[in-house]
Amino acid sequence: MRSTCFLLIFFIARLCAAQEYNDITLHGAAFLSVDAYSSSSEDTLWKPRLPALSGRGILRANLSLYNVIEAPFELYVSTAGSGFQQPFNQFGISPRYDWLTVHAGYFSTKNSDLTFGDVRILGGGIEINSADFHLSALYGIGRQARLPDFASQFAGEYKRTMSALRIGYGDENDWNVHVNVVQALDNQNTLPKTLTPFPTENLATPISFGLPFSDFLHVRGEIGASVFSNNTTAPEISDTTFKFPTFLFTPRYSTQIDGGGKLSFIIFPSKNWAVKLDAQWIGPGYISQGYVQLQNDIFETVIAPSVRLYDNKLLLRSSFGMRYNNLRNNRLAVTRRMVGSFLASAQISPALSVDAQYSNYGIRSSHINDTLRQQNIFQMISLSPRWTFSAFGANQSVGLSYSFQDVDDKNLFTSVSTLSTTHLGSIIHTLTIESTLNFSTSAFYTSIVTPALTTKVMNVSETLSDIYYDGKLSVALTGGYSFVQTFGQDNQFIGRITASYQIMSKGTLVLTVNSNNYDYAQAAAGNASFREFQASLLYQLTF
Repeated sequence: MRSTCFLLIFFIARLCAAQEYNDITLHGAAFLSVDAYSSSSEDTLWKPRLPALSGRGILRANLSLYNVIEAPFELYVSTAGSGFQQPFNQFGISPRYDWLTVHAGYFSTKNSDLTFGDVRILGGGIEINSADFHLSALYGIGRQARLPDFASQFAGEYKRTMSALRIGYGDENDWNVHVNVVQALDNQNTLPKTLTPFPTENLATPISFGLPFSDFLHVRGEIGASVFSNNTTAPEISDTTFKFPTFLFTPRYSTQIDGGGKLSFIIFPSKNWAVKLDAQWIGPGYISQGYVQLQNDIFETVIAPSVRLYDNKLLLRSSFGMRYNNLRNNRLAVTRRMVGSFLASAQISPALSVDAQYSNYGIRSSHINDTLRQQNIFQMISLSPRWTFSAFGANQSVGLSYSFQDVDDKNLFTSVSTLSTTHLGSIIHTLTIESTLNFSTSAFYTSIVTPALTTKVMNVSETLSDIYYDGKLSVALTGGYSFVQTFGQDNQFIGRITASYQIMSKGTLVLTVNSNNYDYAQAAAGNASFREFQASLLYQLTF
């Protein structure tokens, strides 16, 4: 860590010395606004959600030092108080210079699919990516200690240090091979020795590769092993029984070892069609703590063909895959998942295009206990045509969309709460007159049917907008109605006026007036129907 900091300081100093002029910049935006609000309701339970009059001043800016360090910050003042804040609580810098990248502080990166990728660490690292040589070395804290909280049934977490190494040769898009190593160790002294989880240790060492056998066949993959100790307080295995480099990992009686691999074949004999074949096998004992979300105990195969026809006017794409678990038959049941999808996108004419999609996701678990047996199917089909045309001296466009979703649960005990059928439809029509006057009409409808109840939602709105004074003044007027219907029908009416005027090149004055009227069907049950009116005047300056 100390050597990384010295290297970082030297790197920044050399880069600053190479600048021909001072390259410290500040850019962002400032906002000043005044808001007026009023509301009313016949229900005595109603409480206004905003103060009657309020004001705010906000400065959001980013300080850039020599194009190496980016430091965002925010200043704000309002009638409710003032202060200073940063939009982060983790600070890190990752300066880049040609083939070299240096990390310090908090940072995240990816080494490979089976080692390191979704963990953000506090520490340092270096990445070298030349034409053929690649090196990545990282070290830091992958997880801070958290004390137990028995009230929320949280047992606590140990502080975890992590290191990762990736070294390889070859072009990423050509022949290449990489050795990947990730090591993680919990510090058992960071939590009290009470009812806490066991500290763990992990080492994963896969090899990833790319093999372009020909112009129409590429193979990519990764294969390796992982050793994992479920409890580092367990006795060590003697050297005579099992020899292993202790500086990498200490074998114990709580240690497990397993393997995993991924393989992908990409076949593209022509520019118009291609087939991708993916397979992965990850053993139930394969663990990489550099990938918290990595799933194990799975075997999965996926085939995904795609084809373009009629001079790329028709695109057909599909995929079909199967996933199994319980690879070593050490669980009570096997779960089988099936995923399939199909997409067709057609440009019928320059003015008319259509997208159609179908997807199917099914899961089945043949558990010996009827109440735990699982089988459900999710299906979705959608159709989305789009049409542009000219009529009545105006350019117009119409977009339609309809989708149907169905969840079919065949478990007798859970189907009542999970069965559902959903219809979603929308239409959007735009009309442009004299290049600046625009009308936009939209309607959305949703219907969700379950064994217990049916919910319907509908929204209709119209927006009229125009531009004046050579584009400096923009005005938009919106009106809409919507309802939500379950046991009764809630109704809502909205109205909005927005006007923005550009002052010089970087300043904009925006006036917004909103009206919101909401009537609850169940107002007598404590839902307060209300009327709201809000006006806001905002000045925005960018720099």
